[in-house]
Amino acid sequence: MADQCRNLVVLGADPAFCAGGGPPIQIGAASDSERCAGDLAESTFRWGLCPCDGITTNNPFSVDAYDSTIGPYTPGGPGGGAGTNGAINANEAVSVTGTLWAAANAGVRVNDDAAIGQRLYSGGVVNLKRAAVGDNAYVVGNINVDRLSVERTLHVSPNTTLNGNVSYQNLVTAALQVGRACTACTAEERIDVAGIVAAHRGQNNDNALIGLDPGALSGSAGNVRLELPCGQYYLNAINVSGPTTIVAKGNTVLYIDGNVSANNELTITLAPNAHFDVFVAGNVTLNNPFRLGSPNYPALMRLYLGGANGFTTNNEIQIGGYIYAVPGGITTNNEIEVYGGLYSQNFNSNNEISIHYDRGVATVGRHCPDDEPIDPIDPNDPDAGSDIDGSDPDAGTNPNPDPVCRSTNAVCSSDGDCCSPLLCHEGVCALLACQPAFGPCTQNANCCSNLCAVPSGGGQGACIVN
Repeated sequence: MADQCRNLVVLGADPAFCAGGGPPIQIGAASDSERCAGDLAESTFRWGLCPCDGITTNNPFSVDAYDSTIGPYTPGGPGGGAGTNGAINANEAVSVTGTLWAAANAGVRVNDDAAIGQRLYSGGVVNLKRAAVGDNAYVVGNINVDRLSVERTLHVSPNTTLNGNVSYQNLVTAALQVGRACTACTAEERIDVAGIVAAHRGQNNDNALIGLDPGALSGSAGNVRLELPCGQYYLNAINVSGPTTIVAKGNTVLYIDGNVSANNELTITLAPNAHFDVFVAGNVTLNNPFRLGSPNYPALMRLYLGGANGFTTNNEIQIGGYIYAVPGGITTNNEIEVYGGLYSQNFNSNNEISIHYDRGVATVGRHCPDDEPIDPIDPNDPDAGSDIDGSDPDAGTNPNPDPVCRSTNAVCSSDGDCCSPLLCHEGVCALLACQPAFGPCTQNANCCSNLCAVPSGGGQGACIVN
């Protein structure tokens, strides 16, 4: 999309509290306790693609990963996963450098080659042509393949039959269930986007500090550029017919109490040292090019939609961030390349899908205030949701149960304590069992290469390769 000059929306001086980018943003609906925006992003965006209802595609589909806090995107990085509470149906090649997860009885069907860098989970049958799994596989139903190689252990149910050329290092047969991949889908669990927006109407925002009119982008026809400093801001809606750009310059959140529609180019982005969360109570409908965030730092840009129709576009999109669209979905008729990730009720695409998951999202809450410590892991303490094997909540009478699952770097004793697709590695939840090149380390054992370059004075180093 070509850059064009924009007419700057005139605002007052930046608030005094914006020095250094401003404080971490605290959000919350009227009925909810305050929650830091960074913590919400960490716990929500664990997958490159996570549609609640299923994944169906007739074109090539790939997910890889990188860490924008370390450097720019390079192809093929580990940890790029796709999961769904439904089934996966693909008519062309599938490649993920992380975990592939389908919780439904219909399981996984791929009518072409499949490359899975980490684990495979299927709540039902697995129908594949030629496939390779880089770690363990967990399959409840029958396996029907031309060829399947599992690098480590294949876990199957007692009634599972293996049809085709199946190889593995170990085979474990035992009762098996596969839990949900996406944990913010049901009416009780989903992010209350509309409630969050409603809680910031009227005087419950920083509009007055900078003189921002809530109707500034309602019915706008010109070439408009809105630059927002740190803080929390509110708009009635976005309904524009001319090219429009919105830029965050600090730790910023924008609440939109309606729909976003644009009949011209729309850009929502941020400065390299900013964090930008956008909550839209309604839907986003676009008929022209759309740009979100930057591929250089996708973890810092998050868009949450609460409308029944979610995100719909019929034109070019450039995504450098994360989109949450539940109960709506994400629909596009164009080829998709995403730097970041997508989380939706459903996902429909009639073209090639390529997602580059930014592992940096796992640390965007590091500047948030410390939460109250999670209760120690105890079989008598009732978890609020299912473990990874689909078991019921633990027994007990504690009226304040722990979270459904635990996010990156939380203490754990088994994989079941961690939100999918995280693993319990050395007592903490982690996406990767070892760090790739340039990842943080303190000893050689932290690195996939078994080589950690530590500063002469000690402290955190970086993984290197031969």
